[in-house]
Amino acid sequence: MRNVLRGVVLLLSLPGCVSSDLVPTQVESQISRDISFGDIKANPERFKGRIVVIGGHVLSATRLKDQTKIEVLQLPLNRSDQPASHLMTSKGRFLALSKNVLDPAAVPAGSSVSMVAEVLGSQTAMLDGHLYSYPVFTVKMFKVWPKSQQYARPFPFWDRWNYPFDDPWTHPYWGSY
Repeated sequence: MRNVLRGVVLLLSLPGCVSSDLVPTQVESQISRDISFGDIKANPERFKGRIVVIGGHVLSATRLKDQTKIEVLQLPLNRSDQPASHLMTSKGRFLALSKNVLDPAAVPAGSSVSMVAEVLGSQTAMLDGHLYSYPVFTVKMFKVWPKSQQYARPFPFWDRWNYPFDDPWTHPYWGSY
């Protein structure tokens, strides 16, 4: 009976183990997780002052006089608040303003980022010859995610002389018989 009770307690505590790698538990209560990026993009003024978790793929970072402006392609976040890797799932772009002056080299184009940010409103700018309305956020907390490791698997395989071959009779030193 005791083992069954321990098992039930363990199973009930597992969902609590999956948590954000960005948001500390004491800040979680201040965040409006029920607001989607699509809602903010449609009407940024309505959500002005709300704190959200948002992230995506960095397009550019520019140092301004007293802040850093980061243009981000929004991507959905997983349960750990890490952005998805598939860019076609994006709902648009946004601008993040960091009061901490960041070196743009610390946030290079192509980086995956997540942030706790406050909705400021919107800003209209030219994008590919058209006017584009960017939702604008002030960064409260910021995380650049490490790039995932990708390993090349040679085909069919490589021998110790760095020659690809898939059968011993076609090796360059042996020739074909």
